[in-house]
Amino acid sequence: MKKPVQIILMLILVFHSNILLCQNQNNVMPWVGMEEFIYHNLPVGGWNVLGPFSARATAMGETFFASLNPFAGYLNPAFLNVLTRPQFSLNFNYTENTYKNSSGNPFIYLVDEVGQTNSFIRKTDYLDGVGIALPFKKWTVAANYFIFQEFNFPNVKTEFYFSPSKVKQTGKMKGVNLALSHCITSSFSVGISAAYVFGEISRFQVSGPVYRILNDRFFGQNFRLSSQFIPSPFPGILTLENYDLDLKGLFFSLGFNFKLSEKWLVGLALRPPFKINLKTRVEYTFPEIKIPAETSSDDFYLKQPFVAVASVLYKPISSFQVTADLSFWGWSNATSDYRPSWYYPYNFKDIIRLNLGAEYQIDLPFKLIEGISFRTGYIYDPQPYTYNESFSRSFFCAGVCLGIGNLEFESAVKISLVPEELQRFHSNLFRLGISYQF
Repeated sequence: MKKPVQIILMLILVFHSNILLCQNQNNVMPWVGMEEFIYHNLPVGGWNVLGPFSARATAMGETFFASLNPFAGYLNPAFLNVLTRPQFSLNFNYTENTYKNSSGNPFIYLVDEVGQTNSFIRKTDYLDGVGIALPFKKWTVAANYFIFQEFNFPNVKTEFYFSPSKVKQTGKMKGVNLALSHCITSSFSVGISAAYVFGEISRFQVSGPVYRILNDRFFGQNFRLSSQFIPSPFPGILTLENYDLDLKGLFFSLGFNFKLSEKWLVGLALRPPFKINLKTRVEYTFPEIKIPAETSSDDFYLKQPFVAVASVLYKPISSFQVTADLSFWGWSNATSDYRPSWYYPYNFKDIIRLNLGAEYQIDLPFKLIEGISFRTGYIYDPQPYTYNESFSRSFFCAGVCLGIGNLEFESAVKISLVPEELQRFHSNLFRLGISYQF
């Protein structure tokens, strides 16, 4: 009796799948790329992560001209020329990353289209960066240690008929940077920096066989029907996968600043494309059958996009300033030969990112406490996906700075403005910074 019922249910699924197919004629493999956790190298916060920002820059919308510290050498090295005294800075970062998914049994889906929604959260904290800048006449040199990108995903779980059904991932890529700037004239300066990045990603995932409705006419142009996962009546192989990824890369940045007047400063920063070399080691174990574990190792690459950032700073009065960045990310030319599975797309589109910031300073009538600064910012951050609907991440930023003698104590928050969407990471952060001028 059970077997005829299963056959009837599978026939209903086929009919239901054909309806979905007709509804998705304009989409090629609409499910591919939807789950962000399938990208092992996706930085926390989205794809468009340049690297470290100081607490001041974070509070002002991650704008380049907000980095009045050694970290300017990493972003726009020409901006180091604004520093007139040696400076030491460090930053501490706290990140909260959440992920939400929804899944339902394919048979139940025919009756009730609302699946079970699960939320996952991951909180991390670490020293985000340490830097020093030394100006000397028309030259300034800076050195930094920083966290380039973070890959600490929440522990994601799905139902058994999805693959992978469980993902645990931890990792950070660190970097060291050396930058040099030179004032060619009183209104024009240039800078160059070199950065070496390195780090590891450790990932564990549980993958099972994904069984689909098989029929000769479903292959070829109608292959997208394979998005309809169904449990198999036949036993499959459950696979436990342990990934160890070693990442290394070297890249350069160029910066140019033009001082138009005492109130206006414009700049251009360029980061040419570069490759991150990736060494992988994967161990596969099969708990349901008695066969030895399998191990594979290989070398891959991740080509990072060309990035160009145009910046402007306007200071109408001495106590108030606004900054803005417009950045181009050439993701359409970014490639990779690392695809852990067939559902790992790396086909992106170019995007334009907008960053805005403002700061207002108040002088205080105290000998010890010289002043306080209030900062705010906004980030419009479109993502480069092409396999599904376009979407953007937007953030509100704010912070405060307290000046005590030669010390500055800074804080900043970066809060996501978009709702928590299914199958998308959702990140917020809090950053503390301390700077000391010699």
